[in-house]
Amino acid sequence: MSTSSDRREHIRHSVSWRARIALEDTSMINATVTNISEGGISFQCDTFIPTGSLIKIEFYFSHQQKSAKVRAAIKVTFNTVMADNKGAQIGAIFVKIAPQYEAMLKKIVEKLEDQSKNGPSDSFGKLRILDK
Repeated sequence: MSTSSDRREHIRHSVSWRARIALEDTSMINATVTNISEGGISFQCDTFIPTGSLIKIEFYFSHQQKSAKVRAAIKVTFNTVMADNKGAQIGAIFVKIAPQYEAMLKKIVEKLEDQSKNGPSDSFGKLRILDK
């Protein structure tokens, strides 16, 4: 029997990045991105978001010693309440992303793949969470 991870088109990479989520009612919540691929993203937040919800995400990381961000529209495909009802783990696919952010996302994932094979790259630096 195959699982959803067996059918994934893209490899996911573990990260810990700060993010902001715009819910369907336009309210904003904070989140932490926990993994990413060219096709989707997973994050933890304090709010349960139903499967099928169309929301917007903006996440932040370090790129060449500077803050960088990516914005995208995503569709929730997975959700689970975390232990002790302390938030939710949400999985989503990218449904709309501007070309400049799509190019940046591709570079991010390529660098994460390089890092997983060779360690951090001097030209890109280790991708990490940013605090404002």
